[in-house]
Amino acid sequence: MENDDLTVRVLIDIRDRLDQTNARLDQTNARLDHLREDLGQRIDETNNRVTALDLHLSTEITAVAGAVQDVGRLFRSRQKDQRELSDRVGRVERDLEDLKNKVG
Repeated sequence: MENDDLTVRVLIDIRDRLDQTNARLDQTNARLDHLREDLGQRIDETNNRVTALDLHLSTEITAVAGAVQDVGRLFRSRQKDQRELSDRVGRVERDLEDLKNKVG
C-alpha cells in the first residue's frame, strides 16, 4: 500500500504542476494577445502618419517642381533679354563706328 500512496502523491504533484504550468501559459497568452493588439494599433497609427507624410511630401514636391519651372522660364526670358540687348548694343556700336568714319 505504501507504493500506491507514493504513486498517488507523485501523480497528484504532477497534476498540480501541470495546473500551475497551464495557469502560467494562460497568463502568457493573455499578455501576448494584449501585445498583439497594442502592436496592431501602433502599426495602424504609424501607417496613418506615413500616409499623411507621403501626401505632404507629394504636395511639397509638386510645389517645388512648379517653382523650378518658373525659375527656368524666368532664366530663359532673361537670357533672351540679354541677347536682344547685346544685339542692340552691337548695332549701336556699329552705327557709332559708321558715324565716326563718316565724320572723321
